[in-house]
Amino acid sequence: LRQLLPMLGVALITAFAWERLFAISRRRAPDAGWLMAAWLFVLLLPPVTPLWLVALGMSFGALFGAHVFGGTGCYVASPAVVGAIFLHFSYPSILADSPPWISIAESVASNAPGVLAYVFFLTCAAGAFTLVASGAASARTLLGALFVLLPAVFFSEMLIAAEHVAAGSFAFCWAFLLTDPTTQALTRAARWLHGVVFTLLVVLIRTADPAGPDGVLFAVLLAGLLVPLLDYVVLSIQRSRRGTTLELRR
Repeated sequence: LRQLLPMLGVALITAFAWERLFAISRRRAPDAGWLMAAWLFVLLLPPVTPLWLVALGMSFGALFGAHVFGGTGCYVASPAVVGAIFLHFSYPSILADSPPWISIAESVASNAPGVLAYVFFLTCAAGAFTLVASGAASARTLLGALFVLLPAVFFSEMLIAAEHVAAGSFAFCWAFLLTDPTTQALTRAARWLHGVVFTLLVVLIRTADPAGPDGVLFAVLLAGLLVPLLDYVVLSIQRSRRGTTLELRR
């Protein structure tokens, strides 16, 4: 806690400052989305992250991940994910030697006797179920990510399906980042595809570079960026079946 609380405090202050600044400039009330973004961002960072990097990454995520698109409800990628990936590429020497908070928790569970690793996944799944029950997340996206896991690992010799679920930060990102309501697809079929693409990217990245860092965070980002395309493809197919044409309006 002596490492987590200062990082969380810096992230919360930074996120609130940017939210307040843009709320004043746009003459609207501050949105509470900054609170969740700060929490998720800190959990994606290693405990050894300097506080100035926490402030820098949170600022980058808030600015270029959320506020340039209009803030909460308008962005195309989670500001927590954008900020964490920015730090990963900008300061790899500082962040590469230590796993993030959430990976530490999962590694402890994985190395413990028994089935604690899968208990950790079930705990995250309970959180995801709560989000689905409250209407904040789509069950189709979550189930799509799990259903495709079995055929996906058929072509992968690195991990079996159960190990993919328990390894790295899959459970956390699947439950709390993939379910970001702002980045969810609009059509039902595209929500299934969103989950499918996420898991396929995870398996592909892990298989292509098993010795490298866990690629779940990159899979979340890439899958989220493909959501508008998935919606467009689904709508195009639906319109073509009805004999009409879908046009993109400027």
